[in-house]
Amino acid sequence: MAAALTVIPVSLIPEPWYRPLNQLTASLAGNLIRLMGTDPVVRSTHISLGDFSVNVISECSAVHLIALYAAFIYAFPTGRPQKWVGFGAGVAMILSVNIIRVAAVTMIGRYSLKLFEVSHIYLGQLGMLATVVFICLFWCRWASDPDAFDGPAGYFLRFLLFSCLPFLLWLPLNRAYQKVIDGFVEKLFSAASYTLTIPRTHSFTTKLSASSLWLDCYSRSRRQNFQLGCAGCFTDFPWRLCFKSFSGYAMFGYRHFASNGQQSFPKRSMFCAFMHYL
Repeated sequence: MAAALTVIPVSLIPEPWYRPLNQLTASLAGNLIRLMGTDPVVRSTHISLGDFSVNVISECSAVHLIALYAAFIYAFPTGRPQKWVGFGAGVAMILSVNIIRVAAVTMIGRYSLKLFEVSHIYLGQLGMLATVVFICLFWCRWASDPDAFDGPAGYFLRFLLFSCLPFLLWLPLNRAYQKVIDGFVEKLFSAASYTLTIPRTHSFTTKLSASSLWLDCYSRSRRQNFQLGCAGCFTDFPWRLCFKSFSGYAMFGYRHFASNGQQSFPKRSMFCAFMHYL
């Protein structure tokens, strides 16, 4: 009955009403593809990689699976606080897995249309359905016995669940964060009369993991976890600033030795090359 009250109305809603959600899904999937080293073209609900293009519709946004999951949460006999926790964490995880799925299927389709059809069916339907079943069973067990997940396995599962919300938030913020750090480093070198141009490569940082570590820890109060978590996240900025400054100095040293043909310091040249790779 709960599934009928959620899934059927969601299925009857006209497709244009889902356009904002489809656009958000396409945008987040495009940001994730950029983190893989490829630059897609995202226009509205379309993601293009060269000659290959996909169109994100409501079924690609996992809205029907979220409705099914909401029905399960509503129907399960437990308290209201547990229902809200289960719904919020579960929806974040479903959306995160779906974004990864859309990005992966798009990358596969760029190289093989046959593999795209197979991956679209198995990752898009069976894979997402299996994800929802896993989340339902995990939450059901937690709602019945919260103490059952105090061990290492439970901590790892909580870490995966709590990593999903920072993951969704980090995809649109990552480029701006990296740009700010690169800008600081370039200005530091400019103040010393050096011109440094940092390639705009966007990768994940420790912020994503650090922000979820304190969310799934029960050893301290929530307030203490929040304070320590914020301190850890803010520590990432000066550390990354120092590391990029040091690696930029190493790049200058490596290029200087390479351009002048100097091989008298092979160990130093190898070290600079390694830092350049990092």
